Parts: sequence; structure tokens; C-alpha cells
Amino acid sequence: MLDPASASTAEIMDAVENRDKEIMANLVEFIRGLRVRVDVVTPPATKTVGPAAPNEPELAGPPQATLPQQQAGPTPAADLGEPAPVTTEMPVEAGASNGEAISETPGRVDVGGLHVAYAEDPAVRLILDHFASRQRNQNVTEIDALLDALGRAGTPSEKSSLIRAFRRLDALGIGRFLAGRRGHATRFEWSGKSLSVRNLATSGE
Repeated sequence: MLDPASASTAEIMDAVENRDKEIMANLVEFIRGLRVRVDVVTPPATKTVGPAAPNEPELAGPPQATLPQQQAGPTPAADLGEPAPVTTEMPVEAGASNGEAISETPGRVDVGGLHVAYAEDPAVRLILDHFASRQRNQNVTEIDALLDALGRAGTPSEKSSLIRAFRRLDALGIGRFLAGRRGHATRFEWSGKSLSVRNLATSGE
């Protein structure tokens, strides 16, 4: 919350933009099952197990998995801040999955939606075609570095178009889009092999 009497217009606009990003991040995590609603209480299912072994207490049911609980009210900005830098992060031109275990096909991907996005969105098509033509997989793609790479390849694009396309890929389960804050670059973290996503987008054609 900012006091309009002491905060500048730019600070207020930045706060509103960050709030919108946090709301979108919460919605994506909820859709993926990483967050739970706090206004609905769902009692855990219990079942009776067989007799307990000697010297062991009886269990009322299987242990309940601990899920991240969403706090009531506005989520503190610190909870949605940038994750700690990872050692596998590398720029677009030099980054590769050397020794990094990455699945061939990302999990929880909306394949039908990916087909549609590739067919109708030129920016999505440009991104997936670019990475399909590369020699090695990417773990993390920085948007500014990708802009430079596309320009050198003779297929320039606008930053706003790439950000919109990566947000769409995030919603489809291809990876995670992270807006740059606190000294971190705006980037996209791939959930699977970046070389294989175009094949997934064109499968069945």
C-alpha cells in the first residue's frame, strides 16, 4: 500500500503492475495445483488401515501431504519475489543442458492449446522454431539475450511480443515466465527440452 501524498506516480504505477503480476502468478499456480483456496475447507479423506504391527501405533489414515497454504488477504510481495539465483542459469547463446536431467516432454502440457498457439501466434512460432534449430537445449532463456540472437539470425522481433508469447507458453505448461526484478533479468525457465517443444506443437500434423 502506498500513500499517494508521498509516493510518485511512477512508484504507484510500478506497484499496480507488480500487483497484477503477482495475481497472475497466483492464478497460474492455482491452476497447476500448487496453491489451494483458503475460503473452502476440504476435509482430508481418511481410511482405516490394518492392525498395527507390534510396538507400532495404529494409523488413522495415510499421512497427508503438506501443501503450500495461501494466506488470507494480500500476499506479501516477499512471498512472490524472485527465487534465489540457480547455478544452472546461463545466457541464451552459451546455455545448454550439459549433464542436466531434463525430461523429453514437459509434464502437464496443454498439447491441444500448444497446437493452436503455434498455428495462430507468430511470436510463439518464432520462438519454438528458433530453439528447434539450435544445437543444445536451454534451461533458462533471458529475453534480452534472445532478442539479440534473433536479430543476428535475421528474424528480429519485439520484446513485448516475446514476453506475451512466453506468458502464453507458461500458461500451457511449457515452462515458467519470470519478470525481471531486483537485479534479475526477465527470463523463461523451460520445464522440458527446448529442442523438442516444436515437435510437440506440430505432432499430428
